[in-house]
Amino acid sequence: MNESYNINSILEAIEGLNKKTKKPKNLNKPQVLKNDDVPPQVDKIISEAEEYKKEKLSKLDTKTLSLQQDLSNDRLFSNVEQDKTILLNKKITELKTKLEYQTIIYRENYENIIIENNDIKKRLDNAKQQINFFKKSKSELEAALLNLNNVLSKSSIIGNITPIDFSSKNNIEELDLEKNKEIKD
Repeated sequence: MNESYNINSILEAIEGLNKKTKKPKNLNKPQVLKNDDVPPQVDKIISEAEEYKKEKLSKLDTKTLSLQQDLSNDRLFSNVEQDKTILLNKKITELKTKLEYQTIIYRENYENIIIENNDIKKRLDNAKQQINFFKKSKSELEAALLNLNNVLSKSSIIGNITPIDFSSKNNIEELDLEKNKEIKD
């Protein structure tokens, strides 16, 4: 720290750096570099390096900003994708439960329809059997009536039979009297 500095030369160096103008050189004075003095070529190289550094830093800053935006966009996109998958999974489970419920109802209704269909088939079979039984009974009755008509037509009883007129009350009362007489005899 024993070194002494020339204030004027320091101020001129600072002013030259600020203005980026070269100092007028004294041709008369030989340039002697002191320990702290920087040669003009080195100064120029340093200033170019600083400008290059500023350009690269500005490019790096823009790149980092774009990367940060991309990262935030990617995070946002991944959050949206996660939310989307969660909502889709929720909707799928809702649809599955609804479908299961509907299949249960469908099965129950189908079973009820099958049972009703079987009952209807049984009733139809019973009705067919009854119709066949009534047809058979009818044909047997017709045959019996035919036989009865044949027997009656051959016998002399037919001649003695007179038709009864049930339309008048007098005839009904006479028949009742005759039956009562027969019962007493």
